[in-house]
Amino acid sequence: MTPRILRVTGVDPSVTWVAVATTSSVYFSLKKLSKRRFYTVRLPVTLYPGEDGYIVAECPVIPGCVSQGRTEEEALTNIKEAIKLCLEVRKEAGLPLTLPLHEVEVAI
Repeated sequence: MTPRILRVTGVDPSVTWVAVATTSSVYFSLKKLSKRRFYTVRLPVTLYPGEDGYIVAECPVIPGCVSQGRTEEEALTNIKEAIKLCLEVRKEAGLPLTLPLHEVEVAI
């Protein structure tokens, strides 16, 4: 699969979401310029087929952050919005923004 770079700028022009899609797992980067410092946070997103024919997109480090779309592109667009909203809600609630993720592979 050829890497694709998707960029979305929200209402706040200092925040840009960048996604680089190379496999079924996608990493989103939140880039924000604040006080002359540049912060980048990479968040994993997993894509898989849903039961109803939709593509499901899930961010495993943010509990409950799931979206879907008719196509992969629509699912990626929708999960970006879901990630933004989940991070805002978790921040307002005083919860950690993300949870640790430890990925391992198993052979069967």
